[in-house]
Amino acid sequence: CVDACPFGARRIGNLRDPHDPITKIIMAGRVGILKEEYGTKPQVYYVGLSKEVR
Repeated sequence: CVDACPFGARRIGNLRDPHDPITKIIMAGRVGILKEEYGTKPQVYYVGLSKEVR
């Protein structure tokens, strides 16, 4: 899906690389995580996730 999506809706990044664009977005706090209160350490982050969905 990541390679096939022409709109870049899904992206893969290297969270260990502080210069990776995905890492910068996550570190800036511009992402949401589903059910974060469960403490499952998810590796999927959502940009533009509304509070109602969380």
